[in-house]
Amino acid sequence: MVSDDSQAGKPFWDAVAGAYLPHRTFVAARPGDPAPLAPAKDRPAVGGRATAYVCRHFTCSAPVTTPEELARLLQES
Repeated sequence: MVSDDSQAGKPFWDAVAGAYLPHRTFVAARPGDPAPLAPAKDRPAVGGRATAYVCRHFTCSAPVTTPEELARLLQES
């Protein structure tokens, strides 16, 4: 997940907390981070908004910019 500040990312973390996702890894990064963790590298924020990517089997979804979209993707995983 890429977020411009902690308040913008909170609704996304709430969506994650509302899903049962054992054995999953979540990574957060901020724009301009000089060394983001590998899953967040080359996955930018869209339009300066908090953005999430859901990755499975080395392939990531298109970026989503609303907690509702993220919740839907997490339910599908």
